[in-house]
Amino acid sequence: MGRTVPSYRAAVEHEISKTWIRFAKMLRREERASFIDLVNKIRRYASQAGAVAFPSVVDGMFLSALYAHTRELEELKHTIERVRKVVEQLKDSRLDP
Repeated sequence: MGRTVPSYRAAVEHEISKTWIRFAKMLRREERASFIDLVNKIRRYASQAGAVAFPSVVDGMFLSALYAHTRELEELKHTIERVRKVVEQLKDSRLDP
């Protein structure tokens, strides 16, 4: 009988638990929350990365993390721009003596 190929999601979990966890253990305790956030971002896009069928599981993991961070940066830019507009409106609406 042939071997069963594990699902992408299972391969990601294996990579995290067998390899990436060593990196996490080397981090300071207060830095580990950021690492967990990164891993959760990778998990969030596991379905999309799995559908692409990357030659390496890690390729999909890196692209998922990069995409998640790009989205986060875009959201922050939009938030900053909205705040900037509000500040400008407040400056313009102030009554000068």
